[in-house]
Amino acid sequence: MTTYNSHPFSGDVFYLLGLVLLALDRDEEAYDSFYKASWNNACCSRSMTYIAAIDGRRKEYRKMLDHSAEAMRHDSENPLAGVLKAAAEYKLGNAEASTRLTSEILRSDPLNHLARYLYILATGKDISEFYACLNSSPSQTCLDLAYNLIDAGLTKEAADLLEGLCHYSRNMDTMVYYTLAYLYGKAGHSERFETAAAKGRTAQTGGVYPFRLWEWKVLTYILEKYPDDATALNLLGCLLYDKGHYEEAAQNWEKGIHADPDNYMAYRNLAVAYYSHLDRRNEVPGLLRKALSKHPGDRQLIYEISYVMPRLNASQEEKLDFLRRNCKGDPADDIRDDICIEWAKAYNRNNQPEKTLQLLQSHTFIPCEGGEHVVAEQYMFAHYNLGRRYLEKGDREQAVMHFRAAQCLPENLGAGIWHEAKLVPAQYYEAYCLAQTGETDRAQTIYRHILELSVDYFSNMHLSELPYFQALSWDGTGNPIRGQLLIRRCLHKWEEECQKKDSGYFRTTPFFVSYCEDPATARKAHYKYLIGLANLYLRDKKSAEENLHTALLLEPDNLYCWLEWRTLFAYLE
Repeated sequence: MTTYNSHPFSGDVFYLLGLVLLALDRDEEAYDSFYKASWNNACCSRSMTYIAAIDGRRKEYRKMLDHSAEAMRHDSENPLAGVLKAAAEYKLGNAEASTRLTSEILRSDPLNHLARYLYILATGKDISEFYACLNSSPSQTCLDLAYNLIDAGLTKEAADLLEGLCHYSRNMDTMVYYTLAYLYGKAGHSERFETAAAKGRTAQTGGVYPFRLWEWKVLTYILEKYPDDATALNLLGCLLYDKGHYEEAAQNWEKGIHADPDNYMAYRNLAVAYYSHLDRRNEVPGLLRKALSKHPGDRQLIYEISYVMPRLNASQEEKLDFLRRNCKGDPADDIRDDICIEWAKAYNRNNQPEKTLQLLQSHTFIPCEGGEHVVAEQYMFAHYNLGRRYLEKGDREQAVMHFRAAQCLPENLGAGIWHEAKLVPAQYYEAYCLAQTGETDRAQTIYRHILELSVDYFSNMHLSELPYFQALSWDGTGNPIRGQLLIRRCLHKWEEECQKKDSGYFRTTPFFVSYCEDPATARKAHYKYLIGLANLYLRDKKSAEENLHTALLLEPDNLYCWLEWRTLFAYLE
């Protein structure tokens, strides 16, 4: 950015360069880069904040005071600069000034815990007051504060903070002990280092896995001293995986398994990496079953194994057998919602919709935001499948009953419909049955409703095959030419989309699913299904069977694709 102009329009490029240099422990160069960034008002406050922190590392507290004051001059609400200014006063021996500054910060922001901590240090009050107010994850809050303090060279204060936490709180996260070990090791306290590191190996990970730059430095330091620390290897693997270093993450988990063959999480994490990024899916079932054998009854593992089984060529019967063996008693009793959904999905894919409905009706769901359709789809599809089955038998009355039931969700599902397009498959076949029994007006009303729906971003998200049902609805209204035009236009578009390449993922994966599909595979599965439907509409049954079968092999959970393929395959046979 500065090849032809050494003075870019803002200080951002120098500020970002400063962050990189700081992360590489090249403080002198970072200091200069932050100074270059500070000429621009938009970057001055944040740049001066880092300059003040580097001053603190150098123990140049007068400069630290001046630079933090400059940061405050450009942004009086800078949440860190004010605390650094108070810290500089504290280190200069001006406890009264430090108390005054932290008091001012706390008047406007009572939850600035770094200011609270420095206030207690400056006033000499009982430190237990500080920990008593940490309602949410004390370990994570104190780690955030400790790393801010370490950044500013206040390592003793950081160590005192974490030591106090260990004394006043219970169930410390692993990273609290490892960070203490790092601080002790750097200070030359070998015995205290060894004690803290040993506690880190046996402590709980807690609710948050390491993700901060300082946590990477801490874990790397621990592993330099103890290369076979299985806990540190597992946590470093998680951090590296989060940053996209998949091969390095896997290497850490492999080392962790070698160091501690009973560490079930290392097997599980390695399975995720092998499945999602390293193209070693054939090893995933063995890793997950090994993890489950080390931690029997783990519900997350049961869910994940049942999720990946169909994607790794296991039959639905194998999946059902696995769930029966690992979820004792009635499947509706005391099992997680997501496991219940996988069970229902297996019944649906095994063409047992009655068992799906029986299972779903005996369980009360509490779906998270975004998960409502995951619950609703199994119920809706079971009735949709039954409706299609009765339609094939010629029992249109029973078929209509099931198509209508698919559009009305029972209360125990805890689910709703985010977009009305989700109802269209059942609505279309309800209209089709009504037309067959002479209720033409009611059928036409439904057809017109389907045709009035917009094909847009949200309809594509919830029912990408909407144009297929609209083409069928044009047929139902006596306008087959419009149906042909619509589907041929869509077929051309879908064939083009199928050939495109994605720079990242083809589509998002729900946050509760750790197993990511290859973008090319996901794209092909999506569009082969739509192309198959277009072939079906155009009466090209052979091409329809081939495309639907390809889509199903690539995405076994596409229930609607499976139903069309099964029906068409039976017809071709």
